[in-house]
Amino acid sequence: MSMDKPRSRSDIKSEISKREKDKRKRLKDAAKVEKDKKTEVDTARNLKLGGTKEGADAVKKAVKDAASETDEEHKKQSDELEKKVFQKAMTTEKEMQHRSGQTKADIKNISKAISKIDTKKARRMMDDAKKGGEADHKFLDDSKKAQEKDRKGGEKEIEKQKKTVHGAKVAFKN
Repeated sequence: MSMDKPRSRSDIKSEISKREKDKRKRLKDAAKVEKDKKTEVDTARNLKLGGTKEGADAVKKAVKDAASETDEEHKKQSDELEKKVFQKAMTTEKEMQHRSGQTKADIKNISKAISKIDTKKARRMMDDAKKGGEADHKFLDDSKKAQEKDRKGGEKEIEKQKKTVHGAKVAFKN
């Protein structure tokens, strides 16, 4: 998206909303993988493995393989979340910051112009222009803050999951 051309507020809201929904879905999917890892670890810990050596070895290998696959799946999901959600969110935050700065400069220019205008009607109309710019500035700042808060919350959640998934080790009693 070119930052030289204005964007509609509804377009910006829609983009942020879609990304937030995508983030929620991806985090929910990653939470399922986190649950799987906990189940694998608990299962390994609770196994008696009192049958044959060959049987116990086969069970251990299969549980370890499942845990390894779970680790890989969570890494894949967290990498996709980073690329497809968090990086795009940061780009949007930068865009909102840039646009907000441009709007702030416009407000400053309008304020200077108002101080030079003598007729009341023209002055009121320029004051309306300033209010429009101020509303736009607030919208852009609020959008940036909302996007940033949502992204940081998602990053915090996925980091918590990573610690659980990659920190949990499959260990057997026997």
